[in-house]
Amino acid sequence: MARELPNAPPGMTRDRALALVEAHARASQAELAGRTDAGADVLTYLSENGAAATRRAVAANPAAPAAANRHLAGDEDDDVRAELARKIARLMPGLAREENAHVREITIA
Repeated sequence: MARELPNAPPGMTRDRALALVEAHARASQAELAGRTDAGADVLTYLSENGAAATRRAVAANPAAPAAANRHLAGDEDDDVRAELARKIARLMPGLAREENAHVREITIA
């Protein structure tokens, strides 16, 4: 039987408390990953260390730095790579011809 935690609500076990902490941490990371003001270092960290939902949010984020995008291009999760491709497709039409060629070069090469 799981041990209850002292000073915790009745029925709150150590395992339940840890599961809650982990769930809240994942939700917070995914929310942060979607923010355009999160900062390049944070987004790169989340692209490398986040859960799949977090990595998908970074992949969709137009503010994600090139390093994060390059890392996510090789992600093991198909949905992460697909989200990155969708972001690139959304951004391409608004680019000048030279920028478009550069993006194509660094994403396809």
